[in-house]
This record gives sequence, structure tokens and C-alpha cells, in this order.
Amino acid sequence: MSSKAKRIFMDDFNDLIEKALVPISVEENLIIGTSDLASERKLTAPKDIESKEVLKRRYVEIMNMLFVNAKERNSVDVFSEVITSKLAEITYAGGTTAIGDLLNRFGVHIGSLSEIADAQVESDVLKWNGYKLN
Repeated sequence: MSSKAKRIFMDDFNDLIEKALVPISVEENLIIGTSDLASERKLTAPKDIESKEVLKRRYVEIMNMLFVNAKERNSVDVFSEVITSKLAEITYAGGTTAIGDLLNRFGVHIGSLSEIADAQVESDVLKWNGYKLN
């Protein structure tokens, strides 16, 4: 990739991330540490559930945008490699307990996706057989 192409790609990527991190409110601004207060003092990680939910939503938005970007560029394999590598770093740093926790969570998420797919198939079968669903 030429340096011009890299610069254009990074500009696009930076715009993508900036849009995902635009705070919705002053409270979120403080949570993600982009306010003027952040330069005056170090903000600590949020401890309440609402703050964690805000962060979770932001991270999911960014991951979704990155995944869409990877699909558009036919580079899901590269995206998957980066994600799995980063997960390995996170779990390794946390020790064996973190590894078990990650694998457990991964299984729960796969199970949830499987349940959703099964429910969709069941719904389609009922519709095909003439049942009206609410």
C-alpha cells in the first residue's frame, strides 16, 4: 500500500472512530474521558452499571463498524486474526482464570446466537404452515 493510500485509509479509519466516540451527553463525555476535565485530572474507570453500559454500547458500535468495514474490504479474515490476537493478549494478561472466563463467555454468546437462529427457523416453519404470529 502506498503512503498516500495508507494516509487516506487512516483518515477514513480515524473519522470512523471519532464518529463512534462522539459523546451523547456531558455524562458520557466524562465517562470516556474526552472533556476538558480529562486534561486537568486523570479520570478513573466508571464503577456504576450505567457507565459500564454506556462503554459497552460504544465498544459494540465500534466493533460493528470495524466488522462492516472488514466485510466491505473483503478482509474479514484479517479482522478475525486481529480480534483473536487481541483476545489472546487480554486473557493471557489475566491468567488462567481470565482464560476460563473468556471461553465461558464465548460459549454463552455462541449459545445465544444458536437460540436466536433456532427461534427464527421455528417462526418460519409456523408461518409457512399458515400460523399467524403476534
